[in-house]
Amino acid sequence: MPGSQEFVHWLRGQGNKVVLVTGGPREVAESALAHFDADAAFSNDFLYEDGVFTGDVRIQVSPRSKGEIVRGLASKWSIPKTDILAFGDGLMDVPLLSEAGTRLGINSQGKLKDHVDFETSDYHEAREWLVDKGALHRTKPGTND
Repeated sequence: MPGSQEFVHWLRGQGNKVVLVTGGPREVAESALAHFDADAAFSNDFLYEDGVFTGDVRIQVSPRSKGEIVRGLASKWSIPKTDILAFGDGLMDVPLLSEAGTRLGINSQGKLKDHVDFETSDYHEAREWLVDKGALHRTKPGTND
């Protein structure tokens, strides 16, 4: 998605952790993990036999577990809910969004309007909104403030 890599690098450049949580296949999540230089990725295992998708999926990420993943990482990294920024693109992300202090919808076509603080289809607009609202609790790398 245009602007997403620049946005993630901007977040990471300010000392923020970036985690990808998707119900999609592990291979896609691992590719995105490398592309964005994220801290972690959570996904499902789509099962293949002789290189052909069997139709079976080992579920590790469900809508409910998305919230559990965020809570677990927040506890592990001692990050208060108010300092968590979450993006979602559909209703399956509501449990994840509910664990964040700042919630954004990206390309949700209005599906998340009752669950987010801001909706957009443009990462540059999301960045401007975050800066204008002072929504990020930024820590510069190598500092404690």
